[in-house]
Amino acid sequence: MNSKIKQVLQNRYPRLFSFLMNVRSWLSVPGRRRAIAAYLAAHDVKKLQLGAGRTNVPGWLNTDYWAKPPHFLYVNVCKRLPFADGQFDRIFSEHMIEHVSQVQGWQLLQECFRILKQGGRMRLETPDLELMCRLYRTDLTPEEIAYIQFHRDTWNPFRKYERPTRCIVLNNIMRYAGHQFLYDEEYLRIALERAGFEQIERYVSGATKDAHFAGVGGRPYAAFSRFETLVLEAAKPQGLKKQ
Repeated sequence: MNSKIKQVLQNRYPRLFSFLMNVRSWLSVPGRRRAIAAYLAAHDVKKLQLGAGRTNVPGWLNTDYWAKPPHFLYVNVCKRLPFADGQFDRIFSEHMIEHVSQVQGWQLLQECFRILKQGGRMRLETPDLELMCRLYRTDLTPEEIAYIQFHRDTWNPFRKYERPTRCIVLNNIMRYAGHQFLYDEEYLRIALERAGFEQIERYVSGATKDAHFAGVGGRPYAAFSRFETLVLEAAKPQGLKKQ
C-alpha cells in the first residue's frame, strides 16, 4: 500500500484501515505453516521476534499482527502461538506487551515459556512505568526535560498553546497507539516468574550478555526509545519435564 494512502486511511478512516490490515494479515495464514517450516529447516539456532513492527531482524522469524509478507509472518499474540512446544532458542519482543491487556500479557509469557527450548532465553523491552512516574520530580535531568518536550511536540494536539507538562507524558504513554497495560520492573519480574522463567536480569537498552540479542533492539526509528525502555532477559530452566 502506498505510504501516503496508508497515512490518509489511518488518520481519517481508522476502522477501514484496521479492516484492510487485518484482511492482509489473514490472507497470509494459509502459507504460514510452510513459512515456519522453511525457517526452522534453514536455521540451527531458532529465534522468534514477536511484534516486529517495522524491524526485520536478519536470522530471526519476524512476526507481527499487522503482517507484511514475505518479511513478516502474521501472529496474533492474544491467542495460542502457532508453534510447537520447545521450538525456539530465543524470543525477542520490543514494545509490544504493553499493547495487550494484563491478562493477555500473562498468557503470552506462558506461551513464550511453552515454545522455548529448555535453557532458551527471552528478551522483553517495554516502556518503564516507574521511569514515567519519576518525572514528577523537581530535579529533572536535561534528558528528562527533553523527553517531556518531545511528548508535547509530537502527540499533544494543543502543542501550539501549551508548555511541556508531565501530565501529557503520562497520558500519552498510557494510551498512545493502543497501549493497555504498562509494567515496571517489579511487576514484569512477577509475571515472568509466574510463567516459570528464572535468571531474570535487567539491562540498559542496547546492552546484553547474550550474543543472539546483540543489536536486535532499540527501535532506531523511534525517538527516545532507549531512554524510556525497560529491558529484562529471562531463561527457561534446564531439566524440566516435558510440558
